[in-house]
Amino acid sequence: MTRTRSAALGTAIVVWGLTACAPRPPVLAPAAPDIAPPQVAKSETPAAVAPPPAEEAPRYPPLPTLALAPPVSEPRPAPSMKDLPGPDSLIGLTADAVTAALGAPQFRRREAPAEVWHYRTKTCFLDLFLYLDRAALRVTHVEARGHDVAAVGKKDCYLSLLVKKSPAKAL
Repeated sequence: MTRTRSAALGTAIVVWGLTACAPRPPVLAPAAPDIAPPQVAKSETPAAVAPPPAEEAPRYPPLPTLALAPPVSEPRPAPSMKDLPGPDSLIGLTADAVTAALGAPQFRRREAPAEVWHYRTKTCFLDLFLYLDRAALRVTHVEARGHDVAAVGKKDCYLSLLVKKSPAKAL
C-alpha cells in the first residue's frame, strides 16, 4: 500500500510540475454590453438657463513696487604686503609718470648723464636714478636707505612713501 501511495504521490508531483510549466491561456475580460445613451426628445430639453451673475472681485490698491538693493558683495580682504607692488614697479617709468605716482621729489640732483630724485619719509629715503632713454628720462634703479645706520627694505620704504602721498588711498 505504501508503494501505491508513493507512486500516486510521485505522479501528482510530476503532473503538478508539468501544469505549472505549461503556458496559460490569456484571460479575457467579459465584453461590456452595448448601452446607448437614452434618447431625449427635443421638447424635453430644458430651456437655457443664464448663469448667475459673476461676483465682482474686490478691488485692492496696487501693491507698491519695491526697489531692490544691489547685491552686497563680500568685502575683499586687505592685500598683504607680498601682493602690493614694490619699488621695482617704478623701473622703466618716465619722469612724468613718476611725478604722477609719487609727486615731486623733495630734492633733485643732476649728475650727467643721470638725475637722482630723493623722496623722504619719516622712516627712510627713497632714491630714484633716472637716465635719458629715447628722448625721455626713465627710472633705471631704485635704492632705499634709512635715516641712520639701520637697514631699511626697499619695499617698506616705497610703501611708506605711498602712504605719505595719499593716506586715504594707501591701503
